[in-house]
Amino acid sequence: MKYFYLIFGFTLLLLSCKKHEVHELPANNEYVFSAIGTFDGEDVSLIAGEKGFYMYPLNAPVNNVDICGGRLSNGDEEIELYIYDGNILMENSGFDLQEGDTIKYGFQSSGNYAVFTNNALTNFDGIETINWYINGENRGTNNVMISEPGLYHVSPVITFSNGYSYKLDNNLLLGFKDPNSVGIYHTSTEAGALTASLNVQGSQPAAVRWYVDDQLISEDLSLNTSVSAGKHVLKADYTLQDGTVSYESILFDTEHNFFKSSDFSAFKTGLSNVNPQDYTVHVVYRRDGKEYRSDLDATNLAAYTLKMSDLQYYQQSADGHAILKASCELNCLMRETDGASSVPLHLKCKLAFRIP
Repeated sequence: MKYFYLIFGFTLLLLSCKKHEVHELPANNEYVFSAIGTFDGEDVSLIAGEKGFYMYPLNAPVNNVDICGGRLSNGDEEIELYIYDGNILMENSGFDLQEGDTIKYGFQSSGNYAVFTNNALTNFDGIETINWYINGENRGTNNVMISEPGLYHVSPVITFSNGYSYKLDNNLLLGFKDPNSVGIYHTSTEAGALTASLNVQGSQPAAVRWYVDDQLISEDLSLNTSVSAGKHVLKADYTLQDGTVSYESILFDTEHNFFKSSDFSAFKTGLSNVNPQDYTVHVVYRRDGKEYRSDLDATNLAAYTLKMSDLQYYQQSADGHAILKASCELNCLMRETDGASSVPLHLKCKLAFRIP
């Protein structure tokens, strides 16, 4: 189970992360929440209870990464501020947010975090197509690109000319810190003897569940079994000693011991470790049918500041999660989506954050 930790005064809230919908706070939040300042030199005044503004705490995941944040909106104009989770694969890690903290902003990298191609498995003969499924969606067969940070479930379906298909399942963490490099080392013989273990650079395995063609074979740290001749999918669901929980899979052929699919990290373009997004803040401002974002211009980092203060428990959500009220002062540059220039945003806010 993964946790967020928020510290204010001498109180520690320890709450588990789950996916939930956005909930509107009741109408009695009038005048409690606000965002007042300037945008490109023009006055900005968003106050809950005036002009139809309401406060919406939110934590709907972004690309499978949990967030802690809130949105102040009347449907036509709104300010949204959220903070990414960090140490994504470590279920026992925590997020410490304390009064007076200066939180760094996150920025999108120019380019793709990963590119999947139809010649990914060049060491296998007879491949007809590879359909790349990303988070359950068929994204096509060639030059499938991922351009945003996140945790992606990559499941290529590999079809051979004889009509047989094999599906792989791998977690791919892009744009966030991953202290471990994990792959599957295996050997197999034409007679069907199969051995396998995790090849880990970093924290060592604490538990592994081994599957061959979706059948659970062993829960030992290493695998020693036998299979029929031909191609098979070997998958490992694993937990490492540092709390990392993930999975890897490979396609292998007993008749050609060295024929196996590559570790999916081979598809990373090198952007994954640039400006890691762990525990970074993102600001979105929408008005007049346009959207402006804080993560599109990293040319002047001195213009980006955010300080949190006056963290207080506000109320409990309908589904039992704590909602905090926080004061914050933010300065950042905002760029319109697909725009070329940036404009300054300065706000003093009182916002609600629903804790996952």
